[in-house]
Amino acid sequence: MKYLTEAVSLMILLAVHVPARAQEAADTVAVVERAERVVVTRLGNVTNVEAEIADTAGGCATVFNYELRVDSVGAADPGDAWNFDYPFMPEIEEDAARPSRRLRRSIVAMRHLYWGWRFNYGDKGLVKNCFEVGWKEIIGVSFSRGRDLPSVSTGLGLGAQLYHAREGYMYEPAEGRVRFVAAPEGADVHSCLGVMTFHVPVMLTQKIGKYVDFTLAGILNFNTWAVVDNRVKYQDRVHKARYRGLHQNLFTADLFASIGIGGFGIYAAWSPMKLFNAPYGPEVKGWSIGLNLVY
Repeated sequence: MKYLTEAVSLMILLAVHVPARAQEAADTVAVVERAERVVVTRLGNVTNVEAEIADTAGGCATVFNYELRVDSVGAADPGDAWNFDYPFMPEIEEDAARPSRRLRRSIVAMRHLYWGWRFNYGDKGLVKNCFEVGWKEIIGVSFSRGRDLPSVSTGLGLGAQLYHAREGYMYEPAEGRVRFVAAPEGADVHSCLGVMTFHVPVMLTQKIGKYVDFTLAGILNFNTWAVVDNRVKYQDRVHKARYRGLHQNLFTADLFASIGIGGFGIYAAWSPMKLFNAPYGPEVKGWSIGLNLVY
């Protein structure tokens, strides 16, 4: 029976001692022979092991006492950490006295709904200033280390720009090239070049206080669809025509900045790349300002 007691005692000691110290240096192993009783008590994060043997007076004396104190009970779930780091930001170590700064990711949707006025420049020919509308980020993923630190997000958006020709002129595409021609005298002309764009933004957003958000972004545009719509009313007759197959530049890029209060704000964007290369159309560039719905 005593040998059985010794075996059970050793198993208990190993079961308590090994998991708790698996990542620490090994301690000295204590061997207690002919133990009369082994008592294991656990209170909170402290585990105490006592082993007793019989003394010469017929009583019991404690010959081994071991106290194990751990910082937490059980291993914490490490979460979903992808080990991404922000550029130009030092690594932030976790501290029990403050909230965790582990990188977290979240899905975002319908952010930066915008409507603005575009001011064209460059070799714009007879293109008027126009408007633009869309979402910079219909769906995306955001990475952040905490509410008071910057977040980085990327995703997919959709937008449209409408380039109107000046009064008395109209677009006339031919063989994939877009040129301007004068409208018939006395005709009521409406001529518009529309471009549909997919946005791929990379956004850095910083919260300022409780309600203010500041965003700075670089945006890659895929100009996948362009069309010219002409409507001419002349001598009580209306003529409509639509032209496709234009040779707009497939890729352009914008710089974008916005500031919002309580989700509503304003934005400014700069488009330094040409919409067309000569001789396929007006080499128009632009910058824009407008209203922005952050969330």
